[in-house]
Amino acid sequence: MDETVKVLLIEDEEDATVLFRNAILKSKYPTKLKTLTKADDALDFLSQPQNCRLVDVIFLDLHLPGMSGLELLENI
Repeated sequence: MDETVKVLLIEDEEDATVLFRNAILKSKYPTKLKTLTKADDALDFLSQPQNCRLVDVIFLDLHLPGMSGLELLENI
């Protein structure tokens, strides 16, 4: 069984992305991290069935270009 935690970070601000990335990767658990900056890209990524298996946890910014994080969450 793979114990790697697969994390999707959806954040459009570079400073926040760096902060979250550092905190996530310092976890005591083996972690694989994918970062996206746009809600549309996240929707495209998550709409592909093979990609859904690549995500255990999503960190989602509430203020994204194009649609809010809440709107994205509703669409997911």
